[in-house]
Amino acid sequence: MVGGKFASTAGFQKVVERHMVPAMNATGDGKLDWFFNQWVYGTEIPRYTSDLKVEAAGEETHIHGTIRQQGVSKDFRAIVPIYVEFGKNETARIGMLPLIGEVSVPVDVKLKLPQKPRRAYLNAHGEVLTRE
Repeated sequence: MVGGKFASTAGFQKVVERHMVPAMNATGDGKLDWFFNQWVYGTEIPRYTSDLKVEAAGEETHIHGTIRQQGVSKDFRAIVPIYVEFGKNETARIGMLPLIGEVSVPVDVKLKLPQKPRRAYLNAHGEVLTRE
């Protein structure tokens, strides 16, 4: 309830927009129309694939490969988290990748991490709804 009344979806969106963090401002207009149109009113569910490789690069870790978003329209937006795994149940989020439409994005980064990770992968905790 908002102000003693049941909240509408549009009312809920306005409340969320007042409290959103900068990473959610995917269109740069301070609105979440993109999110609500896709995830509340829309029916598209993306598929994500990656072929990320992890290599030692001196005191840094080199992560490179490609991340793909498939099965969506040209305007579909998502902010996909990238993780590294150090050991069993030891993970760390190393970034968030904004993707628009069906896209294949090259990844080539060097990071200073506390230890060499076993692997790098996407969406470790199911933050983004996906098709398997």
